[in-house]
Amino acid sequence: MPTPNDIFQQNLSILRQRDPQLAKRIEDAPPTALQWTESRSGPMTASVEHNGRALWLASKYDPQKEAGKLIEGIEHDKVACVVVLGLGIGYHVSALHKAMGEQGVLIVFEADAGVWRAALEKG
Repeated sequence: MPTPNDIFQQNLSILRQRDPQLAKRIEDAPPTALQWTESRSGPMTASVEHNGRALWLASKYDPQKEAGKLIEGIEHDKVACVVVLGLGIGYHVSALHKAMGEQGVLIVFEADAGVWRAALEKG
């Protein structure tokens, strides 16, 4: 079974092919302290503590279904570019990528390199 470091290094290797500077910034960033847990439907989800309360980066119940709902209004055959503000833990980004295929451009803006790192360490 791959370790978190193996997964992280594989993800960084892929990212380096597209954007070496971004890969380096993510590699150098301390990971954001996420609390990982299994959602009610099974896939992993995560939260971060903010002002003493948990802020969920994906659904506690069914993160994949929530991601599908989030992107369902996008007409992928008519859209050339989608800009995502916030990586979360990536379910919505993965769903968008799958739906768009090679037909469009997907831009993901996440200001916190530690969130990128934490997500890339998990998968």
